[in-house]
Amino acid sequence: VSQSRYCHELQDEGNVKGDRSHGFPFFWDGDYDFFHYVEEGENKGLFGDVDKVRGSGFSWKGAAMANRNYFLIPRSKSYLVVYDKQFLLGDGIMTKVSSQMDFIDENTGWSKRRLIDQDLHKKSGYTVKTPTGAWIEKGFKSEIIGVSIADDPNKMRGKRGKLIVYDEAGAFPKLYRVWGTSIASRRSDIVTGK
Repeated sequence: VSQSRYCHELQDEGNVKGDRSHGFPFFWDGDYDFFHYVEEGENKGLFGDVDKVRGSGFSWKGAAMANRNYFLIPRSKSYLVVYDKQFLLGDGIMTKVSSQMDFIDENTGWSKRRLIDQDLHKKSGYTVKTPTGAWIEKGFKSEIIGVSIADDPNKMRGKRGKLIVYDEAGAFPKLYRVWGTSIASRRSDIVTGK
């Protein structure tokens, strides 16, 4: 939806000036390779990580993958995990989720009503009143949940989702411990093929 791009101007002294502009992102060969890598890993039941340069739009890609699940896969859960909450809000990944979600709601036929619309938790759906007077949830019921683990590295223990993105991984003091805790939960799922 909106991805920052840098426009560079050479200065007389050999310095480079960078300005941000907002608009639709460029789509590079590396973007295709990344999404192909993710799809191939998912189809084979594998997990992966990406080493990349800063400012290459991977928070936007993570937000887009979460939104894809939210809008197209009923009852899916996508977790966006950071160490420090500052990487979720402000210029963080959950703010990017909200920006993309608003664009999709306004400009496409995939708009979804929201049962939960909080900064760190989005859940699609709506409520209806049954003939007995009870209110029940209906609709897709897909979710995007932002998680900061700074106060508890075990927060992801037992969490299973269609997607788990560890954003700003360089800020995690013990990334592999956190990764190991959550990967054990995902490996314990039983796949029956039904």
